[in-house]
Order: sequence, then structure tokens, then C-alpha cells
Amino acid sequence: MALIGDTIRLIVRFRNFSGNLVNPIDVKLRILDGDSFEEIESITVTDENKTDVGVYEYDYVVPEGDSKFLVYEYSGTYNDKPVLTRGSFHRAFIN
Repeated sequence: MALIGDTIRLIVRFRNFSGNLVNPIDVKLRILDGDSFEEIESITVTDENKTDVGVYEYDYVVPEGDSKFLVYEYSGTYNDKPVLTRGSFHRAFIN
């Protein structure tokens, strides 16, 4: 569970069909509402976010909102084909 206002690290490992890590181009990160799947935020991921071959991370501040969970989606292009991975996390306000 992620607390509203806290920073979490969203990590992705892009792999090809052989399971090898690959560097896609035009990497993006989208944050979606977990109930409606409407986009909350779209983030361009740069080489500054790359920590190794095919591994990217982004420090994200959990926003306020009514939805109990959020979905994050990393996407890019590798060998002229789309690559995509999704994950989710629960958010809460605890006082």
C-alpha cells in the first residue's frame, strides 16, 4: 500500500521474446485511475530514468483521489513493435 503524498519508485524491465532485456525507444509512463482506467498523468521517461539495459525507474508522488488503487503502464517501441507492461498499487490516507 502506498500512502497519499508519499514517493514510490515504479520500476520496469523490458524484455524481448527470448527473455533478454532490451532498450525500447519512446518510453512513456502512464498513471491510470484503477476504477475507470482514465488517464491521470502521462510522463515521458528519459535515459536519466534508465538504470541498466532495459531497466527504467521513476519516482512518483502518490496523488490524492477517490480511487483505492492506481494502475501504472510503461510502454515503448522495440524493433518497430509496441512493448507494454502494467502494474498497480493501492493508495490510502492514514492519519
